[in-house]
Amino acid sequence: QTTICRFENLQLSFKNACKLKSILSKWLEEAEQVGALYNEKVGVSERKRKRRT
Repeated sequence: QTTICRFENLQLSFKNACKLKSILSKWLEEAEQVGALYNEKVGVSERKRKRRT
C-alpha cells in the first residue's frame, strides 16, 4: 500500500519506479482485456433484447 501511495504522490525513487513499471504494465494489459471482454458481452446482450411498445 505504501508504494502505491508514493506512486500516486509522485514520490517514488527512480529504482522503485523501474520495478513498478513492468508490474503495472502487465496489470494494465490484463485490465484492458477484461474490459474488452465485458464490452463485447454487454453489446451482445443489448442486441438480443426486444423493445416494448
